[in-house]
Amino acid sequence: MPRAAATNVAIREAARARILEGSIAVFSRKGFHAATMDDVAASAGVSKGLAYFYFKGKDELLSRALQERVAHLFETGQGLDDDAPPGDRLAALVEGLLSRVRREPDSFRLYLSMSLDKSLSGAAIRALRNLQGPLERYFEKARRIFEDLGSPDPALDALIFRSSLLGIFLRFVRAIEDVPVERLCARLVDLFRKKSEAA
Repeated sequence: MPRAAATNVAIREAARARILEGSIAVFSRKGFHAATMDDVAASAGVSKGLAYFYFKGKDELLSRALQERVAHLFETGQGLDDDAPPGDRLAALVEGLLSRVRREPDSFRLYLSMSLDKSLSGAAIRALRNLQGPLERYFEKARRIFEDLGSPDPALDALIFRSSLLGIFLRFVRAIEDVPVERLCARLVDLFRKKSEAA
């Protein structure tokens, strides 16, 4: 008895998703240049032919992975209640980002490694540039929180905050040591809340 069309669609989508997840794991572990389509297929548990059926090659895989699996990491701030107290919004922003990084450490590793790779060209650079929209929305959301906290320089405080948070997340996803990530994040929020109260 032939499978229903909806079942076939679900099977295809599941295979495509596995290949994307496999590419993220491989690219974040080995680096984009060193990874091969064989590596991606093995990580996804599919044949190399199936990987090529869904994606033309590594460039397309990277582009889709960044667009579909990395860009949403920075959409966290879009769901914040703009009427909530700014300190609460800051805490919610950090909680949302931490939750996503915990669920998808490979996606965050991939973003970091691609951001630091000076040898990227072509499709890889275009894929990274496509992250600018979500990143700018996230940066603007953070800047507005610091403005509402009464910062004399909201853009600078937002940059310091984002840089500190990036450092915390980097230590977490590298997993070289046991990092008290929740305590670090809570302390970071507390420091900026106290700074605004003292201003």
